[in-house]
Amino acid sequence: MQKMATHIDFIKDITISNMQWKLKVRVVRMWEVPDRFNPGTIFSIELVLQDEKGDRISASIGKSVLHLFKTQITELGLYNMANFIVCHNKEKFNTTKHRLRLTFTQRTT
Repeated sequence: MQKMATHIDFIKDITISNMQWKLKVRVVRMWEVPDRFNPGTIFSIELVLQDEKGDRISASIGKSVLHLFKTQITELGLYNMANFIVCHNKEKFNTTKHRLRLTFTQRTT
């Protein structure tokens, strides 16, 4: 995630058919999910992101990219972000009402 961007999209406009979104979001909740097969290690970091209109979406930082973002993102921090994956929210327990969720990659800024 970075601190500046030009054109900004809104969470309510996100669709799965486009992957070129640029969001300005606040991290309103952030927590670590432990790895159930490897106690003492983190499986992922889960986030609830909110834009200036108050819309929210879930996001995940998976184990393979934790080292890129773990120390860069803080709860209540404000960020511009791009280059993430948009997928259907099929989690058993949803933290937002949004039908989609975001996944961080090595290219996420």
